[in-house]
Amino acid sequence: CLIHPLLNLVPGLIAVCYFTSICVFSANYYARWNGTAWSAMGAGFNRTARSAAVLNNVLYVSGGFSASGNTELASIGRWDGTAWQPVVSGGNAPRSINRIAAINGSIYATGLIAAGNGAGFVPVARLAADGWRSIAEGPSDQSSVFAPFDIGVYDGQIYVSGLFRTAPGESATEIASWTGPTRRGL
Repeated sequence: CLIHPLLNLVPGLIAVCYFTSICVFSANYYARWNGTAWSAMGAGFNRTARSAAVLNNVLYVSGGFSASGNTELASIGRWDGTAWQPVVSGGNAPRSINRIAAINGSIYATGLIAAGNGAGFVPVARLAADGWRSIAEGPSDQSSVFAPFDIGVYDGQIYVSGLFRTAPGESATEIASWTGPTRRGL
């Protein structure tokens, strides 16, 4: 399980995991612990949730899901305090998101993401007001094996890790960094 403590937004401990029930109730891949008991947050998801992030006091969850109850979510949803709401839709929706992170005032993601800036499906993207944007210059090479799984930030640079030996255009051994559109293998 991947467990996220989220303070000052949703009191308690948030668990994003590969479960459909926890203790004795249905959780559908997401649950909240208030210090005494587990509880569901809305309808949960129809498939696995993998990651959570908070940006501007809004909770986002990502994964391999496509819906919460009757609401279509396209691998990422935001919590409005009552239910999960869509973040992107249509042709600009990702196929699957591995991880998300709130970095420098934006949500970033790794996965198989349809970028709206003509880049096709990209492995790392930033969420903009009108959908996902590739953080690298130029289109992604679909034949390359660049499969980042996790994402984070250190000293102002975005880092991704995963199953790859090269970041497009650079030698990299399972970790790479970005500064603006420039990527660098480590």
